[in-house]
Amino acid sequence: MFPRGNPPERRPFMKHYETVCILNPDLADEEYQAALSKSREVIEKQKGIVVKVEEWGKQKLAYLVKKYDKGSYVVFNYCGDSGVSAELERTLGLDERYLKYMTVKLEEKADPEALLRQEQELKAGSAPSEEDTSETEQESETGNPATTEGEENG
Repeated sequence: MFPRGNPPERRPFMKHYETVCILNPDLADEEYQAALSKSREVIEKQKGIVVKVEEWGKQKLAYLVKKYDKGSYVVFNYCGDSGVSAELERTLGLDERYLKYMTVKLEEKADPEALLRQEQELKAGSAPSEEDTSETEQESETGNPATTEGEENG
């Protein structure tokens, strides 16, 4: 029984997740891209929104994982309900191309549209100008003299 018979509007907020994956380094480029596409499809089938996919390339692993000393790292940044991360992890666990994966919830209530806009601005080169970054670097370098190591207050 909604007022005037209208259902409540769906809130624009979703949970914001990041999943870091390590893929088999010996995959052909077509297999590698197919694995990424499959993961993207799983997120979208669960009504999630892929914010960005970062490919970090092949890296040496700290220890052997399934007898591999290297792996191809990929980071999926996405929004969705709690079921999207569970389904993605279930799918990754069944796919032999993935050696290891880990999901972290970044925010409980994130606006996916705002995150997508932010990513598009970064890609378009709307990052802070050099003047803005140099000012913050100078501020962080000076620090607070009262807390500098080796100085005595007095």
